[in-house]
Amino acid sequence: MVRRKRILVHEFDLPFDDNPMNWAGGPISEWNKTPKGQWVIANTKPSYYVSPGFMRRRVYKVRITADLDEKQQTYYYLRWPK
Repeated sequence: MVRRKRILVHEFDLPFDDNPMNWAGGPISEWNKTPKGQWVIANTKPSYYVSPGFMRRRVYKVRITADLDEKQQTYYYLRWPK
């Protein structure tokens, strides 16, 4: 059985707006062009989440996660340490 684990691969803040997805496309597209983004897309299907961030700062937090097996996790953490 292959064990998969959901890990956070990228996150960023967005300005507070009625619809944060209006603003999320640009930063997500830019991240997709990075070596890390290209590797994640080639090896798994990333998930995108938007949640209220710090309401005092009036921002949303966008998190990109990926489900990686143990071998992929090892490569990921060696290539991009925390």
